[in-house]
Amino acid sequence: MGLFDKQMKKNMESLSVEQLEEMRDQGYDVEEYLQAIYKKQEKKDSFDEANQIDVSKLDRYRSVPRDSDSEFFMEVAGKAPRLGKDKWRNTYENAPIVYTGIVQASNALFAPGDATTGYVALVVLDRTRGYDIEWIDQKAREIHEVVYGTNVPRDMRKIAEGIRSQKGYFTYKLPESINEGIDMWVTVNTVSQKMLPKTFIPKQRIIPCLLTEDLKENRMPNLSVIPPRFYEV
Repeated sequence: MGLFDKQMKKNMESLSVEQLEEMRDQGYDVEEYLQAIYKKQEKKDSFDEANQIDVSKLDRYRSVPRDSDSEFFMEVAGKAPRLGKDKWRNTYENAPIVYTGIVQASNALFAPGDATTGYVALVVLDRTRGYDIEWIDQKAREIHEVVYGTNVPRDMRKIAEGIRSQKGYFTYKLPESINEGIDMWVTVNTVSQKMLPKTFIPKQRIIPCLLTEDLKENRMPNLSVIPPRFYEV
């Protein structure tokens, strides 16, 4: 296999199933890559049953300010910086826990592994909906369907372009056509699989994080992934 062919194969394998299905509908021969993903999906279905989480275990850590000497604080915040220790401590003592939903993610994150990659996260800043993981997952799937649908609402087009391109980082506040009057955002967050339960996205399709800085449009998010041992079953 030549260098060009190897690069082409690598590029094709990095595409999502939605992108490959769209290419197939346009007449491209991508069946080999689609079948490979479908087989992975079958494995994922069996993985799902063995990878459950219980986010109620995190309830005890939601109250702020949290204890900076606690095991939870030290594991999530990490080592204190040499400069700005007071600001760092205050940030992690008061950062809210958010349950990020999976709008879109690399196929690698749905099976055990050791990759570090980005995923499109839904962040719901609401005291009720923000901790309803079934609702968050449902809303994340709805956003995905809108993004890849044929009639994308005008106020969602910029967001759809960002998600479809799968290039770089973005942060967008969700518009009225889909936000149900709730403060919701989509952004790209990076995660290492060693920070996921059993090293892959759990059945509930939720990744708990600490939001250490307010989200702002066109700014990288400050989301610290919570170690899975605090909420896995």
